[in-house]
Amino acid sequence: MKPVHGSQDLLTVDDLLVLERLDVAAAKICSAEEAKVLDARVEEALRKADRLIQAMEDVDAPPGDWRDAAATQRKRQAADIRREIAARADELRRGGARTPVAQAEKQIAEQLGHASGPALNKWLRRHR
Repeated sequence: MKPVHGSQDLLTVDDLLVLERLDVAAAKICSAEEAKVLDARVEEALRKADRLIQAMEDVDAPPGDWRDAAATQRKRQAADIRREIAARADELRRGGARTPVAQAEKQIAEQLGHASGPALNKWLRRHR
């Protein structure tokens, strides 16, 4: 989840101009009161710069769950199908079938609307 940063959190061109003016003003000798005001404005500008850097890092960093929801769903679906194939193949094996896994893939492929057992197997390999 990306944090929301408001426009007040980001350093603007005006802020950069203020910083430049502050540097010029700081070069001049000023009163203690003016120095406090300048220090406060510089501190605020630096805080905005830090927030801008943090916002940029937040945008560049990958989110915790980097897979999209559809890909995650397909992976879970593929895992469920693999378990179903294994269970059906076990039943066929107990019944004495010659190629229980291929037969199980073919039967489940028909149920799910795939063209054939190998087509289902290919889909499963793609969505591991």
